Amino acid sequence: MFGNLFKKKPLQVVQQPIEKVVVLGEIKGNGLAELRIELTTRLRAFPSVMNAKLPRLLYQGESTHRNCLVITAAANVNDKKREEIAAACAGVIPLDILFRDSLPDRVLSRIDEQCQDLFISDLALFECPLIVRRGTNTEMPAEWPRAISFWYVAATDYETALYAAVQSARSEGYEFDGVFNSKVEQLDPKKWWAGHVMVKWKEYSDHLPPQERVDAMVCTGGLFRGPNLGPFVANAA
Repeated sequence: MFGNLFKKKPLQVVQQPIEKVVVLGEIKGNGLAELRIELTTRLRAFPSVMNAKLPRLLYQGESTHRNCLVITAAANVNDKKREEIAAACAGVIPLDILFRDSLPDRVLSRIDEQCQDLFISDLALFECPLIVRRGTNTEMPAEWPRAISFWYVAATDYETALYAAVQSARSEGYEFDGVFNSKVEQLDPKKWWAGHVMVKWKEYSDHLPPQERVDAMVCTGGLFRGPNLGPFVANAA
């Protein structure tokens, strides 16, 4: 989904003093969830990467903060492999790419307090089939009284997944009107493509994320909208 947007670029090495770095919290913005998924997709290719965080740092003598990727890698990773890992993440957005063991404890403690891990354990994949009205959304045909909008969410439980799906649907202008068949289904993320897309959504496969992207989403959290089916009427349930 982001293959044409995020291009790998040559890595530029810039030395910055870290003695008086100020941590300003986590990276912010509407695209943060997609950024996390994109970086996770790239970092998962390296077994030596244990985790990462996305802080905003202000360097001494600069007036503008920098967005940073702080990577936790295994202790035995050599400089060449570190350069390879950093190069794989270059070009997503402007990022200073740092390794955790290069930062002083004072800075690390602030980062840990203010930023969540990129890789989150114990997340599952849920399919949330929402019954929606068009509302202010212009994508749904105006002649449809309602539709079934399928959302896929990485979350700890179905209630959290449903809440996130409803909020995201509302942010796109839809009016939430219920859950189709009153059921949120938990899927096996390892079988996303072969066992779900190719079985249930083969005709929509060009518009759904590939297996590796869903693997990354389940690793770091996030959601996306699948097909919208309609028109939907009450006696069709």
